[in-house]
Amino acid sequence: MKKAIFASIFTFLIFISSGLAQSDWSAVRDLRPGTRVVILERSGAETKARVSRADDTIVFLEKARTIARDSITRVYLTKRGSILKRALIGAAAGAGIGVAIGIGVTAATKSNGLAAAGGFLIGIPAGAAVGAATVERKRGRLIYSAD
Repeated sequence: MKKAIFASIFTFLIFISSGLAQSDWSAVRDLRPGTRVVILERSGAETKARVSRADDTIVFLEKARTIARDSITRVYLTKRGSILKRALIGAAAGAGIGVAIGIGVTAATKSNGLAAAGGFLIGIPAGAAVGAATVERKRGRLIYSAD
């Protein structure tokens, strides 16, 4: 019985504290210019942009775009995906593609297989570069929720 009461009180306190922190517009208003955010709108649109400034009714984004507070459901700070993870995935994919192309060249020219090894060695750094270059920003910490 004591555990159930404690769990209920703890859950209630967490709910109240997280609700207050997320529904406070001042977190959006106090963002520094240039801060990257993801804004979810009531229409379902998702906007990834840098904040120019914000006041009590409007968020001003870079490139002369504004979004009214009434149309915003959530605002997230963004976080960048892992460059290393994407580079490793790209390197593995590049190695596989390089070997496949090398095997095709070897079969077509009836050579000794150096093309497959060359494709492997060229595919690794090429794939790693493409993987690292394609890292995107994701939703991070929720700073405002209208719900």
